[in-house]
Amino acid sequence: MKKNIDIYLKTLESNMSDIKTILNDLNIFDVPISVYENILIKSSSIIPYKWKTGRKYSRTLFAQRILKEKYPIYYTDISLSIDSMVNILDDLLDESLSKKEKEGYVIEFLRIFSFFNKKAGPEIQALISFYINKLITLAVVENFYQKKIEKKKNIDEITKISVALLMCRGMDFDVFLHVGLLNSRADKISKDKIQEIGRIFRSINILKKDIGDIDHDIKNGQKTMVTAVFLSKKNKFDAYIINLVDLLIKIQENKIKSFLLKNRNKFFSNIIENIRKMTQKEKRDILILLENLRK
Repeated sequence: MKKNIDIYLKTLESNMSDIKTILNDLNIFDVPISVYENILIKSSSIIPYKWKTGRKYSRTLFAQRILKEKYPIYYTDISLSIDSMVNILDDLLDESLSKKEKEGYVIEFLRIFSFFNKKAGPEIQALISFYINKLITLAVVENFYQKKIEKKKNIDEITKISVALLMCRGMDFDVFLHVGLLNSRADKISKDKIQEIGRIFRSINILKKDIGDIDHDIKNGQKTMVTAVFLSKKNKFDAYIINLVDLLIKIQENKIKSFLLKNRNKFFSNIIENIRKMTQKEKRDILILLENLRK
């Protein structure tokens, strides 16, 4: 993550270069360049700090751990810029921010959006365009499923809806794996299948974060399916979470078996095994979180 943060902060050079050009074009010489630099240094530290402390997950890092040495280093800064933009939007929507904090987020969104547009080629531009429409779709679906969960009384029905909701939310990982696979020889069908398998890892990872954020979300009035079940069915909460994780892993295993039957090569098997191991780690982490909640 430290290397990724260094790469992310290096994107400042592109912004500062453009700002110097703009000031020269306008013949503005009485405003020190250091003023702009200080503002952007502060804004650019917001998301990396959250990555470093674990308050925000870097989906780029997940893709790197899945693909390992096959991850295309050239695309790291582009992927991190997408990461940052999504993280910023999440906080602007979900967190209680002061006016000054909001200003920092908006400045950073504009800064990194500028870098992304400058660096990303047509293929990645098309990817992010489709990805943003996915996020819009997910936001509506998430709200719809959330309301259904709040109305249901039967824990089995809630679990079924929760699986569907998490599978949708896991789609926010798609573009990061897709960027990581851009230079691979994998065909589109194989890439899509890998994304589906990776999506389930991300679903369980999101569930883990929601469990870890229970106190924070309740305090801030943030509704999630996890807080809904925790508050209304506390005595069934552990069983609900464990059953939910096991169902998602079962779906993932079925997809893995189907994929590997048609794709028998080391490149694919290594990727799948990495996703499988990361998914199992998320499950172990969730069990620890549940144990801590019981204390």
